[in-house]
Amino acid sequence: MHRLANPDYVIHLQRFSSPSNILNYCSMMNIKDYAYEFVFVCPFTGERITMKIGRSVSGRSLGERIYRQSGHIPGWGRRQLTGSSGSDMLIVLADMKEKYPHKAADLTTDNISINIWNVTYETNTHLTDDAYCTRLCENALLDEYEEIHGELPIGNKKDTRNEMMAPHVGERFGRLFDIVEKEEETLDNVVI
Repeated sequence: MHRLANPDYVIHLQRFSSPSNILNYCSMMNIKDYAYEFVFVCPFTGERITMKIGRSVSGRSLGERIYRQSGHIPGWGRRQLTGSSGSDMLIVLADMKEKYPHKAADLTTDNISINIWNVTYETNTHLTDDAYCTRLCENALLDEYEEIHGELPIGNKKDTRNEMMAPHVGERFGRLFDIVEKEEETLDNVVI
């Protein structure tokens, strides 16, 4: 069971000189499939505010999702990312500044951490969903957060917890039925 209080890794952005250091860290720790939480820690009170909970995307580079999002947080200087990938973090930051205007100046890499729950080595029991373990982890964290706070984090505008509940037939199964149909057609044409 994944709990907000028990991440596998904590990345304090102030300890890195560049967003690309996140990619190196995830590669070094072999963090491929994961759920994450961006947390603002007020430098004066120590108050912790969850900005966003999310998960990695299968098939991407190790740490790419948190790299792209954290790269848009002020504090990287010339190394700050400017592209559209991960720019949704700019909306999260704007919403944080609106809700907490007295903390706006402190919303930088100096005061933001990323908690990571690594599910890379968990057994995926779902036949068609390669992201099943990351979805389960993210859902557990969102459920716990909502239970404590009565709402989702400010950066979770869309509730994604039901995405995995929709029936899904993967490409593999589609191809399997194509093969069976072709074999039946071949057998129907055989004269004995």
